[in-house]
Amino acid sequence: MLILTIVLFIAILSILVLVHELGHFYVAKKNGVKVEEFGLGYPPRICGWYKSSKTGKWRFFWGNNNDCRKDISDTVYSINYIPLGGFNKLLGEDEEIKSKDSFSEKPAWIRFKIIIAGVILNFLLAWILFSVWLWLVPANITNNVIVTGVEKESVAAEAGLKQNDFIIKVNGEKLENGDQLGEFTSEHKGQEVTITIKKYNKEEYLRVKLSDGEHPLGISMADTGGEVQKYPWYLVPLVALEEMVAIIWISLSFIWQLILSVFTDVQAPTEAVSGPVGIFVFLYQTVYFGWLYVLKFAALLSLALAFFNILPIPALDGGRLAFIIPEIIFKKKVVAEKIENTIHIGGFFILIALIILVTYNDIVKLIAK
Repeated sequence: MLILTIVLFIAILSILVLVHELGHFYVAKKNGVKVEEFGLGYPPRICGWYKSSKTGKWRFFWGNNNDCRKDISDTVYSINYIPLGGFNKLLGEDEEIKSKDSFSEKPAWIRFKIIIAGVILNFLLAWILFSVWLWLVPANITNNVIVTGVEKESVAAEAGLKQNDFIIKVNGEKLENGDQLGEFTSEHKGQEVTITIKKYNKEEYLRVKLSDGEHPLGISMADTGGEVQKYPWYLVPLVALEEMVAIIWISLSFIWQLILSVFTDVQAPTEAVSGPVGIFVFLYQTVYFGWLYVLKFAALLSLALAFFNILPIPALDGGRLAFIIPEIIFKKKVVAEKIENTIHIGGFFILIALIILVTYNDIVKLIAK
């Protein structure tokens, strides 16, 4: 099952990132911006092909020896060794190049469309996947209570309960939903109880003594199934859209809590934040519950990719739009090209550092006792 999860993880992530890049690619081409390279996966390059400007025929080559080819005038399509999505290399995207087919020379509105196209395609893909899930899911899907976060130094943390574990029984009684677990822990404050969890399709038993506090177990949780209201096919896309808006609202509320936590005593639930490792572990758990869960996982990940990319963070699509929008409003560049590029480069390194930090926390949560 581990190998299947690895294959699924690479396939899902690759498709989602590739869809995102296809949005940039299509709109750039439509608006006369030269795409120097469209790559499947990330370098180093395995091979590539292009349409010769001399013969009009497609030519194939291995590795990076395209530099010596004089008949390349349009896009090089490549396959690369790191199989996680893909990329576009647009002429003039990272530096100011004086050319009619340069990204940097296009009007602000054109650049806005090219940048936002990837986010829109990820959002549309998520919408399609959510709609398919709602259409195919049975009226009553097996429910599982999943741990979405574990409070530090809590009863759950001491017992070894971890994010993405499934709680299936308490004192031998099967759980129907998260509300039932909440009621049980409230009624048994200060008592020793047995919790049955499912981890990678194996059951484990934890004997814990609940605290007397407001959160006797010390976890946040969510339901993964239960009764699902069925809708006529023509209403399914609307319901899917409503569900997506609700998820985005929750995400915005989390970011707001995160901002408040910097200036006030408000505590943001940062234990629920996951990086690549945490996402993989969640998929590893999800695979055991069937393909419908994997389908919804892909929908959630596509929506998360769209949401994360539109945030006004340097180096992300939203960060680039933050510079383009004022240009559209004021009819001129507000920030010089070199300064903007420097900000994006700095943002990129900060982003990499954050990813490393979150990944480290994921690994700590995974191996912690």
